[in-house]
Amino acid sequence: MTVGEGLRLARVFRRMTLTRASLELGVAPATLSKYERGVLDVPPEVLAAAVRLYGRLPWMAEALEQHPVVRLYLDLRAA
Repeated sequence: MTVGEGLRLARVFRRMTLTRASLELGVAPATLSKYERGVLDVPPEVLAAAVRLYGRLPWMAEALEQHPVVRLYLDLRAA
């Protein structure tokens, strides 16, 4: 699962519209749509806001591990 797929799944699971979620995340609806579709990379600050907004959902951990910044952090912690 990609980061974008995880974001979309979390939004739908929480029964939030794209418009409402984008307002809560501080991005334009079109931008959130591009994150969810994988057209744009999701910035770390939006990922953090999404975890706060959607909560900890089982599939989010898998999706977040795909983000390059998260992978770098995990690699540094393991070293």
